[in-house]
Amino acid sequence: MPIAILELPPTWDAIKKVSIPVTRTKLGDGYEQIVVEGTTGAIEEWDVRSPTMPPQYAQDRLNQLRVFSGMNPFYWSPDNELTIPKKIFTCEGWTLIRLGLMAHQISATFKQTFI
Repeated sequence: MPIAILELPPTWDAIKKVSIPVTRTKLGDGYEQIVVEGTTGAIEEWDVRSPTMPPQYAQDRLNQLRVFSGMNPFYWSPDNELTIPKKIFTCEGWTLIRLGLMAHQISATFKQTFI
């Protein structure tokens, strides 16, 4: 099954967080052994946030996110591949922020996955 591509408008904010999965083992005399897990190295998470938008436009974007949510992986790049290459991510959920009657905002976290 081919992996879909998610493209968001460049007006969405994206904040990158990088973590390196490690295992820590407490040893005697205050020493600690730290070992990197797996062979993938650093894992990226991106917190994305839409600009303020009308309710109907926000609903259209939520419908698009529903297709890409859960464990369905997708290709995504924070700048639509202008300088940052697409990688595979998942999105386990999102938040809809209501800013009055005529304005909404969406935020979500995309977690890098390796398949």
